[in-house]
Amino acid sequence: MKRFNKWFQFSVISCIAFMLFLPNSTVSADMHSLENKLDDYISQNEDTTAGLAIMIIQDNEVVVRKSIGFANSEKNLKVNEESVFEWGSVSKIVIWISVMQLVEDGLIDLNQDIRHYLPESFPLPTKFEEPIQLLHLMNHTAGFDDSYTDLVLYNPSEMLSLKETLNNTDVKQVFRPGEIMAYSNYGAALAAFIVENVSGQDYVDYVNEHVFEPLKMKHTSIDPLQNANEWVKSERKKIQGYTLDNQPITPDLYAIPLYPAGSIMGTIDDLALLVTAFLSEKGSPLFKKEDTIDLLFEPSAFYPGTNIPRIAHGFLSLPAETKTFGHSGNTIAFTSSLYLSREKRLGVIVMTNQSNETNFSFGIPELVFGKPEFSAEVEKLENSAPWTGIYQAARVPYHGFSKMYGLANRFSVKQNGQHNLMTNGFLYTQQHPGIYSNKEEFSMYARDVYSVHPEYGNILSTSLGDHIQISLKRHLFEWAMLIAGLAATLFSVVYSALILVPKFRKRAFHIVILILIVLNLLVVSNVAFMIYKTLSMTTYESLKVHMMFTIIYVILISVFIVTSLFLKKKLRLNKTQNIYFFVSILSAILLCVNLVYWEFYR
Repeated sequence: MKRFNKWFQFSVISCIAFMLFLPNSTVSADMHSLENKLDDYISQNEDTTAGLAIMIIQDNEVVVRKSIGFANSEKNLKVNEESVFEWGSVSKIVIWISVMQLVEDGLIDLNQDIRHYLPESFPLPTKFEEPIQLLHLMNHTAGFDDSYTDLVLYNPSEMLSLKETLNNTDVKQVFRPGEIMAYSNYGAALAAFIVENVSGQDYVDYVNEHVFEPLKMKHTSIDPLQNANEWVKSERKKIQGYTLDNQPITPDLYAIPLYPAGSIMGTIDDLALLVTAFLSEKGSPLFKKEDTIDLLFEPSAFYPGTNIPRIAHGFLSLPAETKTFGHSGNTIAFTSSLYLSREKRLGVIVMTNQSNETNFSFGIPELVFGKPEFSAEVEKLENSAPWTGIYQAARVPYHGFSKMYGLANRFSVKQNGQHNLMTNGFLYTQQHPGIYSNKEEFSMYARDVYSVHPEYGNILSTSLGDHIQISLKRHLFEWAMLIAGLAATLFSVVYSALILVPKFRKRAFHIVILILIVLNLLVVSNVAFMIYKTLSMTTYESLKVHMMFTIIYVILISVFIVTSLFLKKKLRLNKTQNIYFFVSILSAILLCVNLVYWEFYR
């Protein structure tokens, strides 16, 4: 009997030990397999990257840590645990943490009109009567378009306050709140200003006190000039940013005026502390209540007409085998991504010192969380023809001269067979009416959902935003007008060169024609300089003098053309001069039409 009791006790203890350690063994085996896949993936793609840091977190433990490449190849500095990377738009998740902390304290209601939380004098750029809610800002559905000014400043001696920067940002509301997803840096920064206004603290101070300090993130800075963390400022100067073909980006030190939306930088170890808090049951020490972290990762927006999660209170959905949310980010010199599944208690961080990098920032999360598998019932599929056409991102500027960017970035959707579609050269297979998936692209680009909006027509929805169908007539008209403007420019350049040829000058030169040509070339130079300055990163304020020149040109050229036509008989033009006179006038008119249509005056 004693032997039996000992055997029984030993058996019970062994079973308990087996049950306790079996899950960990399974997880360990799974993680070992994943790490092998990760090593293979890195070896296949490492030649494409400059420097790379990767972390995988399971529950509250870092289970995989990888770093390859150089923080600065010219100085032979390799990526290590002290390498400081820029988060880019991953910074936005700190805004949503801050908002939810104030929701938890009862100071903010996500469904309240945001005017309730803004100073009365704050110039909110609204167009529609429907109120903008904080939830709209989190879901990027407030209706704001984008701007390509005031994105980055090189070597500023000081920064404007967040309020002043928002006031100066050239953004308009072009869609009704809650109807179109147009990713918005302005909207995110506006939410940060609400945190600032409600809490009574400067946003930098708020984040340091309520996010970084509780998590002991000592090697992370949100201050756009890093004056609040000298260690980060010093280490950031050691790391070099690179292009996709591994060429150094110069300069690669800059400040982001809308800093809450993209200026955080720090070590990957610090960012892992944030992921660990997200994976904990209560979200501590960020939140006081368990239901706050649950609410944060509860889907707050779905793809139109579906139950497929799209956004969870600011966190973008990654198409995967399980519910996965996170964010990716780009700056001029860095790319980063952070995605996690609270169901799996699993998170992944990817940080690179390379602009617009995708092989790792999108490829690694896909490797970790898997790509969703779909099955389709052929008899239930739709004819895909109604979705074909030309689409433009809702995010692009819809006002001012930078709206030309939308024209250059449109793409066509073509039918492939009866049920499928070709988008940007990739095949999207229909899984369900209105839902199409791609097996070749990264998970982030794997799903397209089509719907019909009563006001905006066909909408193509992706993980990163909505795309609105543009009529072929409008598309062709805008390209034709732009080409006509380029032809007018070419004529002015050629004429000004030919008058230097004596034989041509005798037959075709006239002072009135020359004045027209000179005015045309001046305004073209002005436009070219505006575009150059915008692409080189500048402020909206710095472009106003060029916009004023455009207005003066349109007025002057209009008066000059009318006067010249009225006094044409007194000009005594020969046959050749007469032809060039009218072509010059036509060129000036084409330039004016382009200037007005593309809004180079604002």
